[in-house]
Amino acid sequence: MLVLTMGTAMVVATIGLGAVWAARMRLRDVQTSTQVLEARAYAQSAIELGLLRIRDTPNWRTTPGPGMWVANLSLGHGTCTLTTSTIADGDADPYNDDWLFMGTGISGDAVRKIELTLVDGKLLGEWKQKVD
Repeated sequence: MLVLTMGTAMVVATIGLGAVWAARMRLRDVQTSTQVLEARAYAQSAIELGLLRIRDTPNWRTTPGPGMWVANLSLGHGTCTLTTSTIADGDADPYNDDWLFMGTGISGDAVRKIELTLVDGKLLGEWKQKVD
């Protein structure tokens, strides 16, 4: 009788520990998913900050010009960074070059990058998530 009781207790304990472990794994998955979504939102925010600068700064091509426009700006639970670069189109006038905006968002361990291309100062296509 004692062996039966001990065996039953071990089975119940094993099932209980398995359930706790499974719940912790689900929680970790939810947290990771949340961080990924936050990182993407922060990357989009970085690009939106760049678009705001374009709207408010008539000479944005030269001041600040290509380079890092936003560096590790704290947002919510993470940060965002915006770097810009020109895409040479072969003509002699760099003022008319296309621009590539790269927004990087970080939340916890999640990092997401989004690119946006401006052609003749206009958005080209949709925001594109960059996969490293």
